[in-house]
Amino acid sequence: TPSTKLNEYEESYCYNDVRGLCECIRSRMKEDTLASIPLTSTGYVRRDLRNSVRSNKKNRQYFKNAQLTPEMYLLCREAFRGGDAHANSRRADQINRDGWGRDIKSSYPTSIMEFLRYPFSAFTEMSVNYFLNNDCSDYALIIKVVFINIRYKYNEVFTCGIPYIPLSKCNKWSKDVKLDNGRVLKASFIEMTLTDIDFDIIRKEYKADDIRIGKIYASRASRMSKEIRDTTMDYFRAKCLLDGDPKMKYEYVKAKNKLNSIYGCMVMRIDQTNVRWDAKNKIYVDDTPKLEEAITRFYKSRNNFLQYQQGIFITAFSRLRLREMLWEVGKDVIYCDTDSIKGVGDHEAAFNKKNEELRKIAIDTGAYAEDREGNVIYLGLWDYEGAYEEFKTLGSKKYVYKQNGEIYSTIAGVNKEAGKKYFEAHGVDGLQIGKTITHSGHLTAFYNEEDIHKIVVNGDRFTTASNVALVNNNYKIGVTGEYKDLLLKGLADIIDME
Repeated sequence: TPSTKLNEYEESYCYNDVRGLCECIRSRMKEDTLASIPLTSTGYVRRDLRNSVRSNKKNRQYFKNAQLTPEMYLLCREAFRGGDAHANSRRADQINRDGWGRDIKSSYPTSIMEFLRYPFSAFTEMSVNYFLNNDCSDYALIIKVVFINIRYKYNEVFTCGIPYIPLSKCNKWSKDVKLDNGRVLKASFIEMTLTDIDFDIIRKEYKADDIRIGKIYASRASRMSKEIRDTTMDYFRAKCLLDGDPKMKYEYVKAKNKLNSIYGCMVMRIDQTNVRWDAKNKIYVDDTPKLEEAITRFYKSRNNFLQYQQGIFITAFSRLRLREMLWEVGKDVIYCDTDSIKGVGDHEAAFNKKNEELRKIAIDTGAYAEDREGNVIYLGLWDYEGAYEEFKTLGSKKYVYKQNGEIYSTIAGVNKEAGKKYFEAHGVDGLQIGKTITHSGHLTAFYNEEDIHKIVVNGDRFTTASNVALVNNNYKIGVTGEYKDLLLKGLADIIDME
């Protein structure tokens, strides 16, 4: 309430929050005005990209020539997918000993620099006959497809136990679909919109009685524009020069965030939701324009310069890079997440061989820079994260491991320090379904929809209205019933493919 006294920590927080903001604004005012300061850190990245792209006047015409129709934009939305985080159900809910971790150095920036088939022209329809009987490697494709009686290839040598298809990216599916924690194991049919990269991955990992291609849309393919690649490398060089300097840890994290934000700028939705305050009626109203109008505005504005359709291929290529090594490691995979693999067994030779291939690609595409000691750092190589004495997972964003005698955890909704304290007391095997982590740092939101009114609390009378209360809560470790059933029965029994 207004009479509640702040303790020393709360008071100092409020003071430093305001003073820190003032100091930051003053430092920015040396180059900006209050009107031109970006509202977010990503805004600075977007401004750098805009200035770089504008340096080549041809880019504006390329941007206009590749304009998406409303129908094509919606197809790109359907085809868009982010990272690939999942656990191998054959190794979930158990302690995996003597494991290791590998991760790709700057996966999304690597895709920006090294992928050679970004959509460059406007999409036009391609005949299925042409697609089936010709080399289409000069095109970036969006494919509408139905898979009949599809099932995951459980017994193949390369199978890593991490099915590729998320149900959330299927437009339609049969009621008999079987899932592995949200990933499709088998179904009488599913309908999807895919990039050609995703289509090829699915054909490798799944069997289907029939593949019915509805429509294919093709765009002439090219590398990402030189200006976007130049900005990417400027950020990567800045990151490399800061890496390893104990006095520049904060600056290093910020440089890393800027590098990874380039991809985020490219997949911002064109059809942004707008909400307007109606002062007369004192209500918020939906002021979102129709899709046709939003797209027309987007391409007309000179502030816009990035192509959404190119962004969806950044993540697709990164998923392919990840899959290539998941297939190499096979059944020894424990867990993967966008740009990293946790596994067991000796696969060092496979990673070394792959890194030699990737180093050559990095050199050919200019995707490398020097660190502060003059060492050459290549984008896209698989770095060794170290060995794990123990590793246990219960699915995406839910794992605990012991490394060099220390226990660490990553659980969505659980504070890192709270998780560390809990698992230091209970061990890696403390990650068990049904267990509760108290004082987890997990916040539960309570929404209160109210008109402006007066209330009295502890003798204080003050004005309030609609609000959200964030309350500290415990975290109960759990999985879906379907995933629990899969872990108990085993993958082979669930998909009946033995």
